[in-house]
Amino acid sequence: MGAIFVSAGHGGFEGNLRDPGAIAFGTTEAQELILIRDLLVPELRRRNLTVFSVPDTLSLVQTIAWINERSQAGDVAVETHIDAFSSPRARGASAFYIGSNPRRKADADLILNGYLRRIPEMPNRGAKADTAAGVGSLAFCRRVNIPSLLIELGF
Repeated sequence: MGAIFVSAGHGGFEGNLRDPGAIAFGTTEAQELILIRDLLVPELRRRNLTVFSVPDTLSLVQTIAWINERSQAGDVAVETHIDAFSSPRARGASAFYIGSNPRRKADADLILNGYLRRIPEMPNRGAKADTAAGVGSLAFCRRVNIPSLLIELGF
């Protein structure tokens, strides 16, 4: 297996402003995702996997370029996010993959089901084509040159 690129969603600069992602309970999505990433990367390395941690200060476009400049065939990329919704009753995890790609859908199902086995009380919102995202498609799934998934870890 090749290298794994792990990106904590949000946190970088979009224009001149830092992108915090969702804000709730005195913290930001970006802050929480950086903490999660900083736990995940060493755990993967302990399992003898080659892992690259994408720098926190990069915009989405810069993140994609950073991965594309360093990746090679056989590598994969994952970007973590935490979903947000106005209803506090919204729950669950999901994974987005590039639409109309059955291999990426299978990868999304595999990652999502592995994650949810560790948190059985978390509802499975399913593997979804990036075209089902509220923005029409997800650049991380489409513009990263290696297989890539965007994982919504919960709400």
